[in-house]
Amino acid sequence: MICNKADDDGILLHFKNLTNTEYNLINGEQKWLPAIPEEASSVNIEYFRDLAGFSLTIQLTLPLDYQLDTVNFQNWKREVERYTYYTLND
Repeated sequence: MICNKADDDGILLHFKNLTNTEYNLINGEQKWLPAIPEEASSVNIEYFRDLAGFSLTIQLTLPLDYQLDTVNFQNWKREVERYTYYTLND
């Protein structure tokens, strides 16, 4: 259940270990999150907001033999065993 994977203290919204299906459910019709590959698993979302703006960090795991398509999935950086997406709006 998604609710069991979320924490929100009013400033930081954090989801841990989401499946691809759960991620897409959160993304919903507004598509406020970047697209992720169907093969993604163990997705973490960290959304930090304050009066100055927000930051969004998403980390996900892909199979070891998977090559991320950098044309369709721009702004993702490989960090050891995970891929990270980061954006800042202030």
